[in-house]
Amino acid sequence: MNDSYSLTRKDLLLLGILFLAALLIRLYFLQFYRVISADGVGYVLAARDIVSGAGLGKMTIYGVIYPALVALASLLTGDMELAGRLVSIFMGSLLVVPLYLISLEFFSRRVGVLACLMVLVWSPLRSWSCEVMTQATYITLLLTGLYLAWVAIRKRSPLTSFFAGVVMALSYLTRPEALVTFAALVAAMIAAALLLHIPRQRLLTILLAAGVGFVLPLLPYLALVHSVTGKWQLAGKTGNTVADALSDYLGRPDLKNEPGFQGIGILDVIRSYPGFLWPNFLGNLRKTWETMLPGYLWAMALTGFLTYGWDRERISRQLFLIASFAPLLVIMVFFFVGPEYLQPYLPVLFLWAGSGLVWLERTLAGLAGVEKRPVISRAISVVPVSVLLVVGVALSALVTQVPANGNEPYHFSQDGARYDHKRIGLLLKQVLPPHSRIMTRFGRISFYAEMEQVMVPQAGIPELIEAAIRNKARYIVIDGVLAQMRPQFEPLYLPLIIGNEKVYYLERGTGYGPVPNLRLLFLYKDPSSVGVVVYEVLNPR
Repeated sequence: MNDSYSLTRKDLLLLGILFLAALLIRLYFLQFYRVISADGVGYVLAARDIVSGAGLGKMTIYGVIYPALVALASLLTGDMELAGRLVSIFMGSLLVVPLYLISLEFFSRRVGVLACLMVLVWSPLRSWSCEVMTQATYITLLLTGLYLAWVAIRKRSPLTSFFAGVVMALSYLTRPEALVTFAALVAAMIAAALLLHIPRQRLLTILLAAGVGFVLPLLPYLALVHSVTGKWQLAGKTGNTVADALSDYLGRPDLKNEPGFQGIGILDVIRSYPGFLWPNFLGNLRKTWETMLPGYLWAMALTGFLTYGWDRERISRQLFLIASFAPLLVIMVFFFVGPEYLQPYLPVLFLWAGSGLVWLERTLAGLAGVEKRPVISRAISVVPVSVLLVVGVALSALVTQVPANGNEPYHFSQDGARYDHKRIGLLLKQVLPPHSRIMTRFGRISFYAEMEQVMVPQAGIPELIEAAIRNKARYIVIDGVLAQMRPQFEPLYLPLIIGNEKVYYLERGTGYGPVPNLRLLFLYKDPSSVGVVVYEVLNPR
């Protein structure tokens, strides 16, 4: 057992400093975030429904915990987007607490400090902690659940196990992959109990407590899902994320927006597209290796893992850490790996990397005979070389994240038109009737226009118009990005590619009609923008 697990005043002071540093860093970078993320639109809409009393149906799609926290924060800020960012900033800063506590249990204070320093500044973790996204909240809850699960085994405590189950349920109600982690943690608890000779009866009590703690918070959610979908299932949305990964394999871009698409599950993929699985896994494995960490951190993490020790208790601890990676295997087989999927596994890798660095430091100090040089030995004991090294790396990483040209004029190529979609949405807010229902491919446009979105189908123009009429969308929004995604809409986006490069035109008469039932209402073009053309549906039902 690690005899340095109990908290001291020094630990509390360190945690306070680390949390405050993380909070200040994230608050500083908040100024550089000026447009909501694509998924953030859904989370904000779910939070808005909570505040307005419009219903809880969107929580079956976007989860419960994060939208609820955003709704609560919005009562203080009055701004849903800002509330979402502040929740992520707070929860992302709070991540240092469970990470440090895990290190006290599994490694040492020094390793905990090293791992937390990396969490403070590592670009994906820092960046997504400023976004309207669930990642920061999810990771903090997940590591808290892991910590409590281990403490439950170490203390043989059913009560702690119950709270571990509750926290893992909250993780699941934030992001559904926590279900896989919980199952892996239960397996780790069983294996650790066998290794540590915990009596079977006590183990069963601990597992039962964890199960009850996990299930109880889910019961209201399951009832909500049933009331919305009419089915008893674990989530209200299934298949869309798998469809995103499958689109390229099938050569059917935007598969989930094809007419009649009903979602596709993991079992459907296994049965119908077995040839997709292995190449997708290998591609994701390569991408993970290339993008998740630089080579030197992979080397340090592997060193920390291999040099940790292999007695019964250390193996038990390693099993808990390994269990946290369980969802990654599923993701790599069935989905596309991206930064948002890899973030939850970075903190544990930082623990291993910190452990590897400390081992290397001690090994080199021993070879150099540092213990025979009292002055150097005392200096290193006060400020270890490993800490100085990680502080240097952290400061360097932080400096490189500050935008170099904050006053540079905007062009859509800088961010793939993310901010441009905000500008387009604000334009539509000015020129279209308030609270209109618009058909657009991008939720950001409808969000900033403060209008209800109807998704653009992956179909031809007749089906597009029919879908707009069926869904009572009065306006169809064709922007430059959609023009690239839907080449079959050429008659509709033609005004964006012909004529003057700078246009602001609002039709007040009959207007141009490229096809029956549509008339051009608004055209905006600018060299800095992808542009937008808006058509009015002439005979909406």
